[in-house]
Amino acid sequence: MNRLDDLIGSSLAQERLRLAAAILAGALAGSAAVTLLGLSGWFLTAAALAGSAGPAAAAAFNYLLPSAAIRLLAILRTASRYGERVLGHEAALRALARIRPALFAAIAHGPPEAAMRLSLGEASARLVQDIDALENRIVRRPGEWGAFAAIIAGAGLASLAGLAPALMLLMCVAATALLGRRLARIAGERFAMQAQIASGHLKERAAALLSHGAEVRVFGLAEQVSAEIAAAGERLDKASAERARAEAAASGFLLVAGGIACALVLAASTASTQALAALAGLGVLAGFDAMGGALKAQIDASRVAAGARRLAPLFAQGPVAGEPPPALAPITLCGCVLAPGTRVALTGPSGAGKTRLFEALLGLQPCHDVEAACLQSESSRRSLSFSCHNVQRKTGTIPAFAGTCFSARCSSVLINGKAPLPASRALFSHAPQSALLPADTVRNVLLLAGACAEDALWRALEDACLSDRVRALPRGLDTWIGPSGVRLSGGERKRLALARAYLRPSPWLLLDEPTEGLDAQTERAVLARLVARLDQTGQGLILASHSDAALETCALRLHLGQHQACSDTGPPGAQPESSEWAST
Repeated sequence: MNRLDDLIGSSLAQERLRLAAAILAGALAGSAAVTLLGLSGWFLTAAALAGSAGPAAAAAFNYLLPSAAIRLLAILRTASRYGERVLGHEAALRALARIRPALFAAIAHGPPEAAMRLSLGEASARLVQDIDALENRIVRRPGEWGAFAAIIAGAGLASLAGLAPALMLLMCVAATALLGRRLARIAGERFAMQAQIASGHLKERAAALLSHGAEVRVFGLAEQVSAEIAAAGERLDKASAERARAEAAASGFLLVAGGIACALVLAASTASTQALAALAGLGVLAGFDAMGGALKAQIDASRVAAGARRLAPLFAQGPVAGEPPPALAPITLCGCVLAPGTRVALTGPSGAGKTRLFEALLGLQPCHDVEAACLQSESSRRSLSFSCHNVQRKTGTIPAFAGTCFSARCSSVLINGKAPLPASRALFSHAPQSALLPADTVRNVLLLAGACAEDALWRALEDACLSDRVRALPRGLDTWIGPSGVRLSGGERKRLALARAYLRPSPWLLLDEPTEGLDAQTERAVLARLVARLDQTGQGLILASHSDAALETCALRLHLGQHQACSDTGPPGAQPESSEWAST
């Protein structure tokens, strides 16, 4: 048993009354169908024999009672089948409605590296396709009980023609079930699994390729992408056709097996009347027909099992435990302890690890050792609580900053003296370098930060210098921005993500290149309002940027590099004494 099986079991336990009702309806429908066909065979045969025996026998034959029973059985079969489908599917859908959010929560709250390994298409396949495969595991249950009830009813009808026909029927059913199960397993592993794999591959590739629609058009790859998706579609069509042929072969196998069983039962019914023999024979055919659903469930069992195997690892590890640290917890960044309210800029060449430090703070990536140099503005030294640990003093310069600095190679991130946990994310509000915007309205994108009044939304947009643009949109806050915000410019998407970060009430702002792509005038306005907002809220700021204007908002800078953060000599022409940035 794993957590997925436990979840399925607990979900089904909550639907046990509906499932019990569905099973009862399925059993009633199966037994009614067999009895209806058997009684119809007896009635037709008996009526024909009575009519051929002469007017007296025909007049003495009671047509009304079997006619009423046939009509009653037909109504009972239809109503029970309808009830089985409604109750079974309702129970399955209700159970899946609990399993899907649980799977999403397992991905979201589990180890970040497991979630980040999933592509968009793969995550969609797990949440949709594999969960849908589990639906068969639930929906087929009442049908299996219905098949069992149909066989019992068929054996009961055959017993009216004698013990031998009933035993012959049961032996034929046992042999058919054993052989059919083996054939179904082969068909499932060869064909149903191939169709499942081909469907998943098509969804993953389509999601991956279509999410880059602009690049596909710009680089003239439309035909290549269309051909790749068409090839995946052809593989799915081929696998689906093979699966359909396998199911048709299974139906043919049951038809042949039912015919053989009917002939053997009729042969064993020679001692009974012709009417009872007809009743037994048609009852056998109805019972074998009811086995079709169970055989299809066996074919799908491999697909269901494969989906469960893919889902199980996502549930294997529970949520990462840990209590959120206090709001005033100090943050150790590259060996430097930052008190609440500190404003620090991360500098360094591209690829030095600035974005990775943000991901480490948010518990999305493991912490790694980094080399960094810490510098503090002389004018702000008295107003900051700041210290460095495990550092080596070097006198020299950092590009663009002269003076004495600390060079450290240490664990990159600690929060309250401990490695970050997912619970630590409550301390941070993050605006990533690449703005991640869902296909939704401006309002709903902003409300991802939490419930806010409309006035707060407009204040955040004002501080991000985006309010005028949003007011000019056709429906204002309720304007649809399209997938990934395609109806907005790159700078507007960046500022919308910044406004969303402003709305989250957290002690620290994490801003990764917040002014990238903005013109100088807009950048100055955004930064001025950022400083004013920080002065008002008292939030701390950790900012990564290559912009000198953005860096000027921070009194402390951490320069990341690979063994070159502090040099003993500095670049030619450096003047350590002339810089405001002095030794810490």
